Amino acid sequence: MTRARLLRAAAALAIPVAAVLVALALDVLAWERSLEAQDVGFYALPVQSAFTPPASRLPGDLAERLLDGADDLAFRSALQRFARVRPRSAGAYSDLRQQLRTETQLQLSTLSLTDPDRARRSRAANMIGVVALDPNEAPSDAAQLASLIAGAVGTFRNAVEIDPSNADAKHNLELALRIAGFANLPGSEPSGSPQSGELAGAGAPGTGY
Repeated sequence: MTRARLLRAAAALAIPVAAVLVALALDVLAWERSLEAQDVGFYALPVQSAFTPPASRLPGDLAERLLDGADDLAFRSALQRFARVRPRSAGAYSDLRQQLRTETQLQLSTLSLTDPDRARRSRAANMIGVVALDPNEAPSDAAQLASLIAGAVGTFRNAVEIDPSNADAKHNLELALRIAGFANLPGSEPSGSPQSGELAGAGAPGTGY
């Protein structure tokens, strides 16, 4: 093959390659903008919001793979569930919510162990403790309640160990230790009451990714 033919072949091949690269760049931009917009919607109406994968021009979810988008969506899915089951006033509970609560705890437990991002693992661990300490779900049996509180203290400690900058987890650990002190659990601070303060939840949407 002559030099001229090689140049023509290279030029012909460059056109579709360039088109694919342009489409990929547009998909990446669309992913980022879509998730940012959905984060804003979640912050405004967390219970009503729903995260969905952005549309893609190219097959094979190339932009998602390039951005590790599956991890982002998995964590956002956990945020959705958490928003629906986080502690709230009595009267909003049902069998369906109980099932969702169990599913949320399992999903958060998995993320706290497997998410590649340390900040997200810490936030997942923090949310496990928040869901567990729902006062409307507290068992009446003293031993079961003590076990529940001790478990929550452990998850908040784990969240702080994973990411020492997690302010929500630090705040929740302090509150949980006060509850533990009220319940006379060993190794806790004997001060405060179960009703002191408010548990901090998932943090600001769009952060920690």
